[in-house]
Amino acid sequence: MPQTTGYIAQVIGAVVDITFVAKDSNGNKVKSSKTVYVNDDVAPQLQVAKLEKDSYKLGSAVTFPTYTASDNLEVCYVDVILILPNSEARLLTHDASGEITYTLTDTALYPASFRNNETSFKAEQTGTYTLRYVAYDDQFNKTVQELTFTVK
Repeated sequence: MPQTTGYIAQVIGAVVDITFVAKDSNGNKVKSSKTVYVNDDVAPQLQVAKLEKDSYKLGSAVTFPTYTASDNLEVCYVDVILILPNSEARLLTHDASGEITYTLTDTALYPASFRNNETSFKAEQTGTYTLRYVAYDDQFNKTVQELTFTVK
């Protein structure tokens, strides 16, 4: 039975030349080369906890649910975005593989009336809100989950 040895590329996004050599028991051998592009097309896994409630009173503090995310490779990013009833989008957090930037505490971005603490905000408008969680990797494969709630 012929034996085959080869090189398997593990560098995502790389163009790799691969050479295979097959040799049989009589010493006959065949060499073949291929150029391949190594691609990651697997989206991250994302699990988001449920909201505490489906409806809040105007001025209430809303805590955005926790999440877990992972990717088949090492790097995974998660952005938590709040879509207000007037369609304005506000970035609440950016997570780069565990290094979290809480933008709610940035006084230049958000007024004191909006932010409550790092993980909660005050509902300033009546209507339907959407919390959008976007997990993505370095190849921009993504997984999106959304939670909606109303403020009355």
